[in-house]
Amino acid sequence: MSAQQHVFPSSAIEPTEPFLMQAKDQRFWLTKNHLDRFSETFHSMFRSPHIGSPEEGTVGNPLFLDGIDPGDFEPLVRWLTFGANPPRDFPYTTGQLLGMLRLVDMWSMKEAKDFCYAGLATLNPDPFFHLRVMTSFRDWDRLRPHVIQAVKLPVNDWPLRQPPVYEPLMILAIRLSEVRRHAAAAPYHIPCHQSCTNHALCTSSWENDWRINITAQVFHPTLPLPLDQCYNVMVNVSLNANPCRMLALSEMQVDGDFDIEHDLVTAAVKGIEKNFNT
Repeated sequence: MSAQQHVFPSSAIEPTEPFLMQAKDQRFWLTKNHLDRFSETFHSMFRSPHIGSPEEGTVGNPLFLDGIDPGDFEPLVRWLTFGANPPRDFPYTTGQLLGMLRLVDMWSMKEAKDFCYAGLATLNPDPFFHLRVMTSFRDWDRLRPHVIQAVKLPVNDWPLRQPPVYEPLMILAIRLSEVRRHAAAAPYHIPCHQSCTNHALCTSSWENDWRINITAQVFHPTLPLPLDQCYNVMVNVSLNANPCRMLALSEMQVDGDFDIEHDLVTAAVKGIEKNFNT
């Protein structure tokens, strides 16, 4: 069976050296400068005198991609051709992006990998889907935003087929509940300034603002306010703050309890990585 040849329009970058690659029975024309620019693997290969031959990538000697399906390779060719703006009538599917992701991970193509993950985020908002994909590629530095989104979902909605992810997330959910109760359930203490003549009024006003703007928002069922935003929220509702309120805000600003969520999420990410590496 003769090989099918796919020729894509050139990109805005002027091609300097056409380079022919073949996946099974299908051939794809690319440009050597694109491969060199976007792939650490091909960059090293093109500069090594001991890899390949001068004729490799030509019609008579295409670079054969062993074990690679044309259906996975074609989306990568499309990305190299059109960049982040493919034709509207030729969109990427989840399956294509997953297949492309395997190749760009293997060939160290960071920009293409960023494109795949951005596309997958648009097509599938489920954080557990992204945790499953990213852990399969050991992309630990990309887990954090999806850990944050996953832990917001009710535990009953968590999939149980990923024990290495489930355990650190459960610990995170429990600890977040504890620190939020400690930091936000009851109004933060407001000291009495030496110049104050009616601290009961200062306390009542402060506690009312706290319950409305902090407690209710931190424990919001779908969009909880992060603890590290509590200080800014109270500053915004404390225009023309009296001396007592200024003291309370000063103490809040340096209180580490309002930054602890960052540490807990970091611990969860490290726990997931550890579970996959043991």
